[in-house]
Amino acid sequence: MPIVVTDTPSDFVDYLTDPGLPVYDMNIPLTQYVCSNPNFGGNAEAAQVIGYANQKIFVDEISKTRINSRTRNIGRLTTGQGYPDDFILLMEHMTDNIDKMRSAPELKNKEYFRDPNLGVEAILNKMVEKKVFGMDCIGFVSQYLVYAGVWQEYKTYYPADYRREFKPVKSLSEVQRLCLVIWNNYHIGIIDNVDSYDSDTDEILVDICQSSSGEAKGPQTNDGVTLRKSPGDAYEGAQKFKIFRAGSPAMPVKAPVYICKMPGLVWQGDLAYD
Repeated sequence: MPIVVTDTPSDFVDYLTDPGLPVYDMNIPLTQYVCSNPNFGGNAEAAQVIGYANQKIFVDEISKTRINSRTRNIGRLTTGQGYPDDFILLMEHMTDNIDKMRSAPELKNKEYFRDPNLGVEAILNKMVEKKVFGMDCIGFVSQYLVYAGVWQEYKTYYPADYRREFKPVKSLSEVQRLCLVIWNNYHIGIIDNVDSYDSDTDEILVDICQSSSGEAKGPQTNDGVTLRKSPGDAYEGAQKFKIFRAGSPAMPVKAPVYICKMPGLVWQGDLAYD
């Protein structure tokens, strides 16, 4: 039985970044990479500011209700793995209480609260720039699978853990839209479209969606990525593939990858070609 999705990974990128998350009458593009791992920038800014908004500013002063009671998992917002609806709820909570955020002694060193010329929309955009809000690679892929209806909730997988549901391919001829592209156990993306496959050269041209930090920051679509089969094994015996061309904007991680496919997962537009 096929698992049919109607939204592609690039649809999710566009929702997050172009025009961005709908916050009241604003749109806030989530164009930032945030990761809790100190080796990839850490999440100190997110943890401090989001923590303050949740712990110190109540949704209801009488009942002392915190915003986390209305989110699915506020903690994931600080690690780059949050639900989009939770980002929206938190941004609206901050908008409603922007004067309290500005005047908080604990946040007095934040330039986006110090500048009196910044309006709410500019403050929220500056908070994205300063890594209060953003997504990491596993956050993007997992939240896409929730957004598309493949999963009902976020799964706490490291990149290699997705092999519980997505199985490594041995040949580029097996690759299709919605396959995962995985760098050992440290980075992950998802194929948005297969533009062409050349059986003579065993070369494939694809568009890849991911969240990373390089030429572009945060959720992005890298168009025109070329992959070729490479000798040897990748992580835990999977077939290795080489990134021959990094696409545009260029993928920041260019090391060899392996590719995994979920049995039965298909975009509805591809059913017409079967």
